[in-house]
Amino acid sequence: MMMTKKIIYLGICLSVLCARAGAQEFGVEVNGGMQGLHYDQGKLKPGGSLGLNYTFPLGTHWGLLTGIQAGYYHAKATVKDGTQFSSYMVDDQGSAFQYKVTATGYKETQHFLAAGIPVMIQYHTEGNTQWYIAAGGKVLVPFSGETKASAQQLVLSGYYPDVNVELKDLPQHGFGTVNNWQSKTTNDLKLSATASLATGVRFELSEKLHLYTGLFIDYGVNDLRKDAPPTTSIVTYSPTGISNVQGTGVMPMSEHTKLLAYGIQVRVGFGGNSKRQHRSKQVEATPAPAAPVPASPPVPAPTPAPVAAAPAPAPVTPAPVPAPPAATPTMAEAAVVAAPVTFGTLGKITVPGSLISHLDSVAAILQQYPNLRVAIVGHTCNIGTQKENQRVGMARAKAVAHYLHNKGIADSRMDISTVGESDPALPNTSEHNRRVNRRVVVTIE
Repeated sequence: MMMTKKIIYLGICLSVLCARAGAQEFGVEVNGGMQGLHYDQGKLKPGGSLGLNYTFPLGTHWGLLTGIQAGYYHAKATVKDGTQFSSYMVDDQGSAFQYKVTATGYKETQHFLAAGIPVMIQYHTEGNTQWYIAAGGKVLVPFSGETKASAQQLVLSGYYPDVNVELKDLPQHGFGTVNNWQSKTTNDLKLSATASLATGVRFELSEKLHLYTGLFIDYGVNDLRKDAPPTTSIVTYSPTGISNVQGTGVMPMSEHTKLLAYGIQVRVGFGGNSKRQHRSKQVEATPAPAAPVPASPPVPAPTPAPVAAAPAPAPVTPAPVPAPPAATPTMAEAAVVAAPVTFGTLGKITVPGSLISHLDSVAAILQQYPNLRVAIVGHTCNIGTQKENQRVGMARAKAVAHYLHNKGIADSRMDISTVGESDPALPNTSEHNRRVNRRVVVTIE
């Protein structure tokens, strides 16, 4: 009981810690299928579990899933009619004998409740409809376990080898026939662990609402039954009469008793950050359209000086034409170049389709001023490791440079770099701000 309280307390603390840590996704999970104790002659029966969980992002496609669950586990066992069980007992007079039990119509059911704490690594693919797989384990704390046994008939007898006598009709001493027998006993189970696997499809119902549907399996890695003296009989001997016979069940006679559960899993995830990478989204701030660039006024042709009448006219030298000033972009053009290319989606490294026209304007301006050099710097939000953010930031900068290169801008005019998450445009305190921070900035050097 003390151990159970500690585990439940640990689960509550873990849930609070997850919430304060800013979990990427909060989820409600329902599992249903065949789940219970797996042992000799035992068969699983329908059960289910309900849980609350959190998923923390470990990268673009990876996450750590944990939380707390409560489950109902159910199993059933039967014995072939006429099967005889025997064990050695001592009667109320101190004499040893062989206790024999023959059962007809025997069956037993076990059920128990358990609290579980999963710790699993989850991976999912890209797209609006994604495949996911999660693997790891669970800590299971069983409680409220019970075995119900019944039989149409039990024949109880005792064989005394010292006198070579078998007693079958002394009900006052525990030997005789019991019809329509029933019994209940408590399951003595212990803390257990399982190896767990789940896989299925993840649907994005909206940016902050996800539906997981798939299959799961849990298998116990240790014996769930507490250590107890071995027994070879399904009932105990009662020296005070056959009406007091109590059941022990088939389960204590099994070599191993482990948890097994498999079936269908449905989980709804709330909040968190969308990890779609196949879809471009409209950014909040639309870059200003490129201002028309006024054409340079034509330079008038020099007017030759009038020639004075003379017998031998002197050669006429034309007036020098002043060189045009160095070409520089206007303020409006510089603003177009400097407008950020906002990627928006976490982990996205392809140029958003909504900003193609903007990059076309940037390329047109750079073609008009062939001596300009630009710095292209990739940025990310603060989600993910520093190494991952450096990789994503550089990939975004290269994607913009590659597009400008295809529009005729020489690679020698572009300096490509990344600062990862270290220079946000806005504080990373909301999803809106993080979307703005996932950007590429082009500046004129």
